[in-house]
Amino acid sequence: MLVFNEAQVGEAIYTKLKTISSSIYFDRAPRTATFPYAVFKLNSVFQREGATSTFILSINVWHNKGNNITDLVTLQNDILNGLHKGVYIDVNMSLVFMLESLLTINDPDEQLRRRQLEFVVEYNNRNV
Repeated sequence: MLVFNEAQVGEAIYTKLKTISSSIYFDRAPRTATFPYAVFKLNSVFQREGATSTFILSINVWHNKGNNITDLVTLQNDILNGLHKGVYIDVNMSLVFMLESLLTINDPDEQLRRRQLEFVVEYNNRNV
């Protein structure tokens, strides 16, 4: 039985992330997005028995100021501090976030800077 509802989980994560910053988007940022901003995706869902699943939450933080990374690091740290060991609970689910990795990703465009945060998220369906 499938207990993981990606749309519900995505909306819950979006709600949690919007408490951290208004510059966060699901899957793709609009062309009009102002730097720095972050984009998140749900990856690698691992179904377990019962009501629990584990998945990877990938968040890419982007900035376009070349070597001036102050705003990039500030947003990155706001997300890290807001999610790592954090919990989200509503009537349908609970989510527990644990940082898995923090990477600097090089871009061919010298002005773009990118950091990638990956969290292991444990999902518990409260309706099963």
